[in-house]
Amino acid sequence: MTTFNMKAESTLTRNRSGHVAYRLDPRDRLMSYVLTSFVNEPKYYGDNTPELVTLAKELAATDGLFVAQLAVYARTVLNMRSSSHLLLATLAHEVKGEQYVRRAVRSAVVRGDDVTEMLAAFFALFPGDPLPNSLRRGLRDALDRMSDYELAKYRMSDRPVKMADAVKLCHTRRREATRALLAGELGKPTSWETELSAHGNTTETWEMLLAEGKVPYMALLRNLRNLLETNPAGLDAVLERLADPRMVAASRQLPFRFWSAYRAVEAMQVATTFSGTRIRGLEQMYALFSRTHMPFMGSRPESMDPVDKAMDALSRALDASVANYPKLPGRTLVAVDVSGSMSCRLSSMSTVRYVDVAALLAACLVHLSDDCVVYAFARDAERVPVTAGASVLATMGQFKANGGCTNMEAVFVEATLHRVDVDRMVFLSDNEVNRGYSQRSGRQCLQRNLEAYRRGVGHRVWLHAVDLAGYGTTQFDGVDTTFSAGWSEKVLSFLAMAEEGTGGLEAAVEAVELQ
Repeated sequence: MTTFNMKAESTLTRNRSGHVAYRLDPRDRLMSYVLTSFVNEPKYYGDNTPELVTLAKELAATDGLFVAQLAVYARTVLNMRSSSHLLLATLAHEVKGEQYVRRAVRSAVVRGDDVTEMLAAFFALFPGDPLPNSLRRGLRDALDRMSDYELAKYRMSDRPVKMADAVKLCHTRRREATRALLAGELGKPTSWETELSAHGNTTETWEMLLAEGKVPYMALLRNLRNLLETNPAGLDAVLERLADPRMVAASRQLPFRFWSAYRAVEAMQVATTFSGTRIRGLEQMYALFSRTHMPFMGSRPESMDPVDKAMDALSRALDASVANYPKLPGRTLVAVDVSGSMSCRLSSMSTVRYVDVAALLAACLVHLSDDCVVYAFARDAERVPVTAGASVLATMGQFKANGGCTNMEAVFVEATLHRVDVDRMVFLSDNEVNRGYSQRSGRQCLQRNLEAYRRGVGHRVWLHAVDLAGYGTTQFDGVDTTFSAGWSEKVLSFLAMAEEGTGGLEAAVEAVELQ
């Protein structure tokens, strides 16, 4: 959600750690919640699901179309599922008689379980309330266009809301398929999952699946460890497919998915190396660390083993994921929050932390910038060495989560002290500043430091604040200042657009067409 100048109604408040901050306007706040949150998942400063629902209800009454567009954008562009389901369930409950709600619901159904999850979200939020017509009809539209394969694949038999419940509640017009589903006669589809379950995780099974082209991109990414363990014929072709820029673009994967896969493969290599090698001396330790933590930066030798090749392929996939985004001309300062609150995991089901996403986005920015200066900050700010032309993963490996308090002012102090002159600053943070200028004065945010820095360098400097946790506040408010949120590398594309005056994330949401 990027704006060229922050809203005039921005007012001072307190952030969740109790320190002064600007309160975001309602649109910006809702986008921050939706694009940086999984539903009912704890964060360092608490789950914001209740605030999301409350704000969605308020905006539904005055800005319902925007709420609908945001839900569709979150699901179809940024792959945010649970928050999109929650938003649409709330919107359908609050807004009656509007066709755009029905269109938004059917537009947000990307796969079969979106139907059952949206119904489950409604029943959880509004127990005992009748199902709104807009939600029922939108889901019926989506069910009517599904194939028998999809209906059978997403039976959701072990969930409270099953596909059989959905077809009965929504009165789908596909009567024969519905009858077969309810009677248990709709055949279980043959897929790579069923074949793998039936025949086992063996070399022969994977060779059969790969030869028949049955395994989609996302499944290859998530099963890479299985593939490496079984080492089927055709594995090299799989790795090239994972690294293919066209396949990366079509995969719609959040960038940290590639990093998660890389880390899983890396763990295999470390385990193999340590089980078969006795490490002697610091030089050997350094060689091992370099081999297991740094992606390949030069030509790929033919002698690489499958694990090496997989790590290289994932590194290239990440580079490809940012290759087509707008470049940032001039000099860019990137500030990465490595404080204690950033070590919180994105969800209880994930090992990825907010600081990991920040480091990854920072590495992407280095990739996109003509010239880049990078700082990591917690209690203090430290310059992070980066190498021009290095891979995204190699750059990401330079960041360490130090823990401690969040002193964003330290970045301005260091930049001023060392006369670092830049054209823009990009802060990647949860915005929970609790040390520095705001603590001393109790009345001012970091906007004052930004203005002082601009006076010092004597020219226009853009400030892009990228929110990664969605607590609803920011430290910056003024001209040439943008606020955006999200975990996808797509959020980075709006920085150049904002500076060129050609749009931003909020404009992208407003441009969503409801099918």
